[in-house]
Amino acid sequence: MSYNPDRINIHELTVEEPEKQTELPFDPERDLSNQDWEKMLTKLRSRIQNDRNARETGEDRQFFYTRCVGLSLLAMNLKILNPRVELDLDENVWKEMRETLEAVKYNGDWQSFSEQAISIKILNPDIFALDEVGRQCMKSELERHRRARTWEAFFIQAVQVRIIDRDIDLKLDDGAWQRIRDQLEVNRKNEEWGEFALHAANMKILDPYIDLGLDEVAWHGIQTKLDEYRKADSFFEKHAVAMKILAAEEVKVTEKGLEINMRRPKAEIDSGVSSVPETKQF
Repeated sequence: MSYNPDRINIHELTVEEPEKQTELPFDPERDLSNQDWEKMLTKLRSRIQNDRNARETGEDRQFFYTRCVGLSLLAMNLKILNPRVELDLDENVWKEMRETLEAVKYNGDWQSFSEQAISIKILNPDIFALDEVGRQCMKSELERHRRARTWEAFFIQAVQVRIIDRDIDLKLDDGAWQRIRDQLEVNRKNEEWGEFALHAANMKILDPYIDLGLDEVAWHGIQTKLDEYRKADSFFEKHAVAMKILAAEEVKVTEKGLEINMRRPKAEIDSGVSSVPETKQF
């Protein structure tokens, strides 16, 4: 019998299902609108102008330093969400940031010191340098919280210290980790999704491979909270940063701060682009 190409043996056929692409539960490039960015950048520009006015009017320095830490944290959050964003931080702003870092260290305000230090390192790691006084005092502050069993403060301080100086031993033993996990479950049980997201993101920074139990219920609660913050115009940037960290394929602490690897859409991989995840370092 001659060969007929139109005759096909159906027993030799195999059916390949298209590979399922898991969509990121959150992607700043997809989920933050132009309106979101305009509001965030307007807020930053307003704070920069307020600081400029405060310098000119001779505002009380202590109040000014508190304001400057807030500005630094806002700028840091925007930089994390989009490392390419133009923040228009002029030399006067950088000067005040560095001055604030030294002032709060001199005053022994270690919470503000840690917040300002982590902001400067992430915004511009090339100008950040931690001296031995700051290093020893942060270690002492961690130990003080451990002895006092103020575990939430200890945990937040530990995350900041890890990013500021990854060589400092945090002494995160099993007991400390258990209390950290317990707090996450309390937030989950009480549906405190704002606190849950921040706590979970910090846990991922300290242990990138930890299982946080981020199921559909958790992500729905976290995403709903983002919408609430968007309407209230408060905590929006901070919550979005936590969501980016939680959605990331990989989060690493580096000498320059943090490195976040986000998974890319399958279409980019099929187009011939390298399959290595997109790396955004800030």
